[in-house]
Amino acid sequence: MHSALVAKLEPVLDRRMLPCSFACRVVSGTHRALDTLHRHLRGGTWVLKVDVSKYFSAIDHAILRLILSERIACRRTPALVDQVLATYSAHDEYYSPLPGDDL
Repeated sequence: MHSALVAKLEPVLDRRMLPCSFACRVVSGTHRALDTLHRHLRGGTWVLKVDVSKYFSAIDHAILRLILSERIACRRTPALVDQVLATYSAHDEYYSPLPGDDL
């Protein structure tokens, strides 16, 4: 199911990603990320790498569905997204919110 979603969503969403985002992208990867980092460091800029833990459990699924519905024309894809999102829950044993998070 995840492969079907990636095949459908990746071409649409990848065009909207920042050029400095490298994770899980076909045209990017570790080597390109390191080359870009070296270029930025020589130029005096700073880079922050953030990996959000339990991302799909923590985000607001209604907002994600809305964003995807605005970008995906296929009428069947949202049902597939819903099936995958249903496997993530902010109330499961693996979710550990930040203090003050009221999701």
